[in-house]
Amino acid sequence: MMQRNILLASALAVAAGLWSGCERSDQPASTAQPAPSTSAATQPTADEIANVREVVDRLGQRSMDALPAGHPPIGPSADGPLMPDLPPTTGPAVKLTYTAPDTWQQEPVRGPLRVDQYRLPRAPGDAEDAELTVFGSNIGGGVEANVQFWRGQFSLPDGQPIPDVAVVRQTIEVNELTITLVDIAGRFQPRAMMPGAPAPAPQDGYRMLGAIVETPGGPWYFKAVGPAETIGRHRAAFVEFLHTMKIE
Repeated sequence: MMQRNILLASALAVAAGLWSGCERSDQPASTAQPAPSTSAATQPTADEIANVREVVDRLGQRSMDALPAGHPPIGPSADGPLMPDLPPTTGPAVKLTYTAPDTWQQEPVRGPLRVDQYRLPRAPGDAEDAELTVFGSNIGGGVEANVQFWRGQFSLPDGQPIPDVAVVRQTIEVNELTITLVDIAGRFQPRAMMPGAPAPAPQDGYRMLGAIVETPGGPWYFKAVGPAETIGRHRAAFVEFLHTMKIE
């Protein structure tokens, strides 16, 4: 019974933290606010929240400690989850353009696969800034494989995997582009920068806003990760940023 209560409390804490971050987001004055319809579309409804809590409650009634014989360990590994081993896309090369908010600081890219990156200033009280990384269609894979990879980088505070119901998804259409928006919160396990290097220490109380933009040449990937309050502060700007996407 104690294990069930711990699991339930952890899951609800993650989900509640994610939603409260949305509610507490206060967009900096220097960044334009999105249209009311855009802002409203990014918020979960009361019915959606109630449904999530009901499903999480049912999850808490099942023991998640015992796994079948031979079952691989669940949750992030010590070295962090692996990138999906999928072939790169083979469609025509396309150039995706976008306009970042003035409050985001563009930085030189780190790593051979990144095509762009930005520093998102921290919210008052947070110890670190958030980072937005951009990957082109050269990394391969598709929408679902990469959503599951992102999900695998997070866990509940007790180490259990993030439930499906705590991965908030939304699909939007922008300039004939389909964009999948993903919102996840919990304990974040960064990947090692170099193969074979030890993974950085996990970060509690983190949140991710991810977007997968489907283009004729394959998906582009946008991933903002940082302290939950900081990510919540930039959420409206991130959604507005997605609405600037277009094929050059």
